[in-house]
Amino acid sequence: MVGTEMLAAAAVSQVARKIGEIIGAAQGEVTLCCSFSDDLESIKDTLVYLEDLLKNAERNSFGSERANLRHWLAQIKSLAFDIEDMVDDYYSSKEQFEGSSSYAQKGSLFCSLSNPVISKVSMVHKMKSKRELLQTRQHLPNQYHFISHINSVVDFDEKQTTSYRNSDIILFGRDRDLENLMDIIMQKSVGEISIISIVGPMGLGKTSLAQLVFNDARTKAFSFRIWVHVSMGNVSLEKIGRDIVSQTTERIEGNMQLQSIKNAVQTILNKYSCLIVLDNLWGKDEEVNELKQMLLTGIQTESKIVVTTHSYKVAELVSTVPPYKLSALSEDDCLSIFSQRAMTGRGDPLFREYGEEIVRRCGGTPLVANFLGSVVNAQRQRREIWKAAKDKDMWKIEEDYPEDKISPLFPSFKIIYYNMPHELRLCFVYCSIFPKGSVMDKKKLIQQWIALDMIESRHGTLPLDVTAEKYIDELKAIYFLQVIGRHQLKQLRYLDASTLSITTLPPQISSFNKLQALDLSETELMELPSFLSNLKGLNYLNLQGCQKLQELKSLDLLHDLHYLNLSCCPEVRSFPESIENLTKLRFLNLSRCSKLPTLPNRLLQSFASLCSLVDLNLSGFEFQMLPEFFGNICSLQYLNLSECSKLEELPQSFGQLAYLKALNLSSCPDLKILGSFECLTSLQFLNLSNCTSLEYLPLCLKKLQNLDVSGCQDGNPVLAALGVRHLTNFHSKLSSSD
Repeated sequence: MVGTEMLAAAAVSQVARKIGEIIGAAQGEVTLCCSFSDDLESIKDTLVYLEDLLKNAERNSFGSERANLRHWLAQIKSLAFDIEDMVDDYYSSKEQFEGSSSYAQKGSLFCSLSNPVISKVSMVHKMKSKRELLQTRQHLPNQYHFISHINSVVDFDEKQTTSYRNSDIILFGRDRDLENLMDIIMQKSVGEISIISIVGPMGLGKTSLAQLVFNDARTKAFSFRIWVHVSMGNVSLEKIGRDIVSQTTERIEGNMQLQSIKNAVQTILNKYSCLIVLDNLWGKDEEVNELKQMLLTGIQTESKIVVTTHSYKVAELVSTVPPYKLSALSEDDCLSIFSQRAMTGRGDPLFREYGEEIVRRCGGTPLVANFLGSVVNAQRQRREIWKAAKDKDMWKIEEDYPEDKISPLFPSFKIIYYNMPHELRLCFVYCSIFPKGSVMDKKKLIQQWIALDMIESRHGTLPLDVTAEKYIDELKAIYFLQVIGRHQLKQLRYLDASTLSITTLPPQISSFNKLQALDLSETELMELPSFLSNLKGLNYLNLQGCQKLQELKSLDLLHDLHYLNLSCCPEVRSFPESIENLTKLRFLNLSRCSKLPTLPNRLLQSFASLCSLVDLNLSGFEFQMLPEFFGNICSLQYLNLSECSKLEELPQSFGQLAYLKALNLSSCPDLKILGSFECLTSLQFLNLSNCTSLEYLPLCLKKLQNLDVSGCQDGNPVLAALGVRHLTNFHSKLSSSD
């Protein structure tokens, strides 16, 4: 999606509803501020008018040439929420004044700057201003000539219904699914027509699998094979009926009524054995039930109907046999799809560098593998294209590349999104604040939705929490939310076990092969188990405050690790020997590991192999001098050596840290010499507080912006040498000279 501007219609609907409720409740109130009520009424009418316009605008706002339209949507959404905040403030101040029990309290409020009466008068003027601004922005589409974009017809539902005849489809990883479905379809039926649903999240290849079934040689045993593409969210019995009849030898007149079309469908099902595929079925419960009733009136028992749907609720409603759940593909199958679409393979150096991470990003979804493969195929010799396929948000990729160059990814998702009720859309988008793959507590999520006024009680009778439960059920039915079962834990991407009283990790965690972030901070773990090395995709590991942790087995085998925090782990006595294998490590915190007072030269030297290391914290270590090869950590930008109480000097190689931006040397009382400091041309932040023995500081730190020398002795030569004219932040609270 493009961004939160896509919520403009939902925001406007919510605010209009709230204003309507307030106006209705205030009918009997004394009209001290009648103009305020008039403004509210006018705003409500404008918002209601804008609602349909915004729906169209959102549907048609995709593409770089429609940035003005998206900006207008963002303006309307922001203004709607501003109005909502003002209404809330107005009525909360009213309640504050009326809730005061004594004349003294009311007098105090009246005389204060926060006087509700004064603030209400001010609010009236502000609301008038907002009403005028809303009316101005209402006319911007006409003024700036993008009303044509709003009113243009965009059809996201572009699937061709003729492609099912293609018998050359190559589908990876679905051989067993094909055979399972063919066993069901070719089984003799007794009593009624069988309806079999293929159900699963968007992009798993349900339609492609149905095409394989449709074109299988065994299905030629049916009198007719009929393929009907159902426009998502629009279950038209008339269109479906006409499509069925048109693919047989029967005929219907163009002006036939719905009942005559139903009769024609029933005649076909009574006379012939048919294989009917209803692709992409999704709609309201009553529409699905009517469709099922139309299809099951035939008495021909040899007919089979295959339905593809992304909604498990629809699958349960329409099926006469248990729905067939389609699962995600293996990484190997996704790799095959990606390689075929990208027209490249393991022999390509860029493939070796980026390919596996791109495929892992697909999450077993063939649509994503095909999409990213098409992105790479467009310009596969350019490194930045591969990097975009690995890291960039997918909706941005789709927007940045010409439609004729890549396979589309989002059209079907857009249809689902735009067919959601406004309040459900708000609740769904709220879930985007959680990292992908997070486990959310249902009860807490419902409480947050209610607190943010996102839940509208249906028919004014259902409690808000019951309505919220129904929203969750609807999102689960279309796989936008999933209940975590034991088998689904393997798809988990983020696991937070912080502060739990656990002493060991269960070995089952080793099977969470999609896990990217693991937070074990402040647990009671005694060792990091060797099976953790199975988590090949782990890039975030937080062990901060694990007071009993001693062993770090196989840590050096986590080759994708970007973040490692071992601060405040006082019992850790040793470090893995092959830390240089962690070439992607960007953040390393070893501060306050008190049983690891010094780092052996071997380990410090291995830091130089960490070519991605940007942030290093060695606070509290007891080395007297850093080794000469420390300057080889060339990528370092942030270094914390605070409280290294025995540190006396920095090596000459320190000046090789050309990218160093921030250096903390605070509370290093024995530090005297800053070797080759003048070469730190990128240094912007320097903390020398409580460095009481420092003898010299170069003058040429031209980029230095922030300097802290608090706690240094008054008269220290370092201060006399400082040229501080260019500093934006200079902190000096000097202690007295002895």
